[in-house]
Amino acid sequence: MAKKAKMISIAVAGLLLFGGGVTYYIEKPAAVAAQNIQLATVLRGDVSQTVSVSGTLAPANQVSFSSPGNGAKISAMNVKVGAKVQAGQVLATFDSTSAQIQLESAKANFASAQTKLSQAKKGSTSAQIAVQSANVEKAKANLNDAISNYDAAANDPKSTTSKKDQAKASKDQAQAAYDSAVEQLKSLKAGPDASSVQSAQASVDQAGSQVTQAQQTLDSYTIKAPFDGVVSAVNGQVGSPSANNAALLILDDASSAVLTATLQVSQTDITKIQSGMAAEVTTTALQGKTWKGTVTTVAPDSTTSNGLTTYAVGLNVENPDGLLRSGISINVTITTGTHSNVLYIPSMALKQTGNRTGVYIQDSAAGTNSNSSPSSSGNKQGNSSQNSSINGLKFVPIQTRYLTGSKVEVTSGLTEGEQIAIVMPTPSSNNNQKNSNGNSLFGNNMGGFGGGNGGNGGGGNRGSGGKGGN
Repeated sequence: MAKKAKMISIAVAGLLLFGGGVTYYIEKPAAVAAQNIQLATVLRGDVSQTVSVSGTLAPANQVSFSSPGNGAKISAMNVKVGAKVQAGQVLATFDSTSAQIQLESAKANFASAQTKLSQAKKGSTSAQIAVQSANVEKAKANLNDAISNYDAAANDPKSTTSKKDQAKASKDQAQAAYDSAVEQLKSLKAGPDASSVQSAQASVDQAGSQVTQAQQTLDSYTIKAPFDGVVSAVNGQVGSPSANNAALLILDDASSAVLTATLQVSQTDITKIQSGMAAEVTTTALQGKTWKGTVTTVAPDSTTSNGLTTYAVGLNVENPDGLLRSGISINVTITTGTHSNVLYIPSMALKQTGNRTGVYIQDSAAGTNSNSSPSSSGNKQGNSSQNSSINGLKFVPIQTRYLTGSKVEVTSGLTEGEQIAIVMPTPSSNNNQKNSNGNSLFGNNMGGFGGGNGGNGGGGNRGSGGKGGN
């Protein structure tokens, strides 16, 4: 009786370019006798390394609204959770009496500052000049009187020293008053004063800023939607103030063309990921469909929770059909490296016999009896030598370089289009054997890799990154 295949998982040192892995079958040649045989074709194409991680979808744009403060009470709540709103639509309002008073006061101060600036720019009026001219004439008359009094006191031999000093002081004061009046008249006739205009302009600017600030405060008492969206949270009741530490409303972007997700990637995989890398997105909620994604950000710092260290990776997910929604759990496969235009085979076909890695191919000398149990003569022949034919197959050593979960790059030992055999477990041996990823990767009769019993790649889905047979 043929012995059952013994399957173990091993790390393939020296075969990995970026650290991939694959499950091997270590078999004695006679083990083929207890298994079915299916054929696949050596193809040329791309072999990609990937990192798989899960996450949850979120809207690409989300905004939270809070209370304007000062204990303002909610005067109207116009939406409920799930409501679809348009940009500019009023969602809620607060009692804004105090804010309106502040705005009116700021506007009044601004108007007064503008009036003063206008006056400073215009300069003196003819009436102001006339008044000042009269002041100059009056000051001149006072000066003349003071001079006459001083002269009289100075020339009077009977005048005391005290009287003379008093007359001189009066004359000096009159002279100063006259000089000041003359300078003021000159200033009025010269036009606007630059420093006065500058000071008035500064007052206008300050008053204008206060108006803007007061208007913004008043506007904050009315909550409007900044974009078309869906209300995802409502906290607060009419007549009560909103809690300052909680969002009153949360609005999600209604556009579902692009969604986002924040993925937590392990420290062993984060070095492989860069912004701009492509990703494939699936979800159990919508099985059988895939969406395209792009890595947008890679956090430079890690977070540790329950002893697990991860890095946050941002992802944009294209959702042209609109089927995905915020909150859906997704599975993400990020392509971190690709070898293009290389030979590859299904990883299930890779075998290790002794210290050699290789595949089984058809032995033209012995013939092939694929998809059927081998004869007893085949068993005897297989037991005789590892290099001899086993049920019409022979083992061929190959060299590999890049392995993924479903494919392995072949660097020597096989040629494009060559047929290789995949030894599949029989129903009686399924409890003891399994393939490298737990399920058939190639559909019925290996059609996903083309050739063999699958015909023109028609049997089953195409393999990852590969193409159907010719």
